[in-house]
Amino acid sequence: MFAKLCVVRMKKVACLCNEMHFMEFVLNKARVLRVLSVYPSSGVTCSNEQAFITEHPRVSPDAQVIFMNRESANK
Repeated sequence: MFAKLCVVRMKKVACLCNEMHFMEFVLNKARVLRVLSVYPSSGVTCSNEQAFITEHPRVSPDAQVIFMNRESANK
């Protein structure tokens, strides 16, 4: 599963439990993942969740987790 998954973009993320579990799942399964970009919903702050996912162990040594700010998401 996810054998060729390189880039994941999640938009309008509210940092709900199921979204966080999905990000963990992707980081644990995608062996060639390069980037997991997360665009939060407007008005949502995910500081604790962002810190957890950013530091979460990943199976791909090249994987980057990027939480975008709202200004970047609107471009």
